[in-house]
Amino acid sequence: MSIQLAPDDSIELRQNCYSAVRYVGTYDRTYYAYVTSDKVYVNYYDHDTHDIGTPSLLYTYASVDIHGAPSLCIPTSGTHAGKVIVFYALHTSVLYCRRATTAESISAWVSGVTVESSLVATYPNPRIMSNGDIWLFYRRYNSSTTGSDEVYRVSSDGGSTWGDYITVASAGPDVVYATVSNIIDDEVHVCWYTYDYSEARSRDVRHIYTTNKTDWYDTAGTGITLPATESVPTIITSHENASDYQSDALLVSSGDLRVLIHHRHLPGFVPIETYYCIKESGVWSLKTIDTPAGSEGGQIDPEYPFMFVIPEDDPDYSVYDSRLVVISSDDSGTTWNKAGLTDYSGGSWGIHNPCYVRNGSGSMRIFATHMIDYTSSTDWNTAGIYGYATLVAVADTDHVDLSWMDGTRTLIERLVV
Repeated sequence: MSIQLAPDDSIELRQNCYSAVRYVGTYDRTYYAYVTSDKVYVNYYDHDTHDIGTPSLLYTYASVDIHGAPSLCIPTSGTHAGKVIVFYALHTSVLYCRRATTAESISAWVSGVTVESSLVATYPNPRIMSNGDIWLFYRRYNSSTTGSDEVYRVSSDGGSTWGDYITVASAGPDVVYATVSNIIDDEVHVCWYTYDYSEARSRDVRHIYTTNKTDWYDTAGTGITLPATESVPTIITSHENASDYQSDALLVSSGDLRVLIHHRHLPGFVPIETYYCIKESGVWSLKTIDTPAGSEGGQIDPEYPFMFVIPEDDPDYSVYDSRLVVISSDDSGTTWNKAGLTDYSGGSWGIHNPCYVRNGSGSMRIFATHMIDYTSSTDWNTAGIYGYATLVAVADTDHVDLSWMDGTRTLIERLVV
């Protein structure tokens, strides 16, 4: 069972961008940000009272675009501890951020700050370093001939001001799609693939990282000067009849990185395999998991690194329908097991874009969008391609049966919050 967190509308979340963060202070709440058609909202769920707050409207876009999903972060120390900071931009658009006026409240906000004034930003993705600095990663468009890069800017005052952008990864005329890990002691990893317009496919997943915010290394541990380019080593080098891309990266401990890469064969780009990639002591090992067609966009569980949640299409392809499943291993990736987390939605377009709540535990851990109406559209940037959706929370560790992790394979109970 799931709990609805927002009204039926054209709701969108963005994977790997922090859409929901739990903060425990005076209250124990999960704050979440989402877009409905052209409007950016933030709200909260209270874990003690089980109440859903009144959504706060932060911004209205000039157009409808599924790329407009916001992200957020909450500092845990300093002047702005407990204040929700939200970041939002349309596709290749101006990038904004807004900070709540008061800790643990979404009723009042400071004026919006323009992080990037040019029409170039997409996918804002914040991380907070050990000294409280916010590193805001996002994709930055250059031109039709020089493509798009992954960059970041730094704020040392809770988002009031921002430094110049620093380019992390560049792919020349093509587009970089990056996934940023969580932060542990200022160690952050960036995985990225190139979308090759000439071949109409994603390819060649690469990896770079820093452990001290200054010095960067490629996946082999060799020091590099930013920006990283396609000259750095790959995790996966795609063959000419395949399309590969990463969907998540989890830093378990220093030097221990887990990455999900989805492999699709041409023609048709049908996803048939997922690579669970582990880097320990500087060495990569790849575990191949045969996943059903349509299974992509997986997210690794921060509490159980050998477990990830992923949408799975209904085998009856006459309907647009999917469910969330959990795929896990209790023998360090030698064998993998699947359990249903939600039922098929019964003819609607189904569940997609799952994301884990940051710092989540207890009564809410996974968010997703549940598509309740499918509308065809020739413009993939409009929300019409997804129709209407409901934002839902779909798992609760206090109510979910995890006994299958110890060898007993059972259907996971649906949560009742």
